[in-house]
Amino acid sequence: MAESELDIINGSDILVHVNIGTEEVPSWKPVAHQTACSVSNASTTKERTTKASGLWKGKKVTGLSTTIKCDALASYDADGGYAKLHSLWLAANEVLIRYALVDTAGKDYYEGKFVITALEKNDPAQDDSTMSITFENSGPITPKTSPAV
Repeated sequence: MAESELDIINGSDILVHVNIGTEEVPSWKPVAHQTACSVSNASTTKERTTKASGLWKGKKVTGLSTTIKCDALASYDADGGYAKLHSLWLAANEVLIRYALVDTAGKDYYEGKFVITALEKNDPAQDDSTMSITFENSGPITPKTSPAV
């Protein structure tokens, strides 16, 4: 992973990993052949207005959410390919997700439990099959730092 002199993040350096092991013994596998990913963080708010606030309304954050969407080339990869992700979706359980730089040694990353809310595969004639998967958080997202190697 090369960092520029301006510390601008190269999108190719970010990968989404799914734990296909257990929480006690994790086995992190990247969503296979990712071509793009987006991370959307949102706040749910509540308006607060008092007699003294006049026309200006106050806001209070009442909830936080994170949505991750990955686009990838569909593959037969046993660990991070479409079939594995489809089986995780069919299980309808939370999955542990980590999104981070490709080389996480000594770097910050984020980790949390997510549910798979969408999984789509596109199979055009005479072209690469593609897939997209959407994860939505199910609880807190924790910032962490990998130990330096």
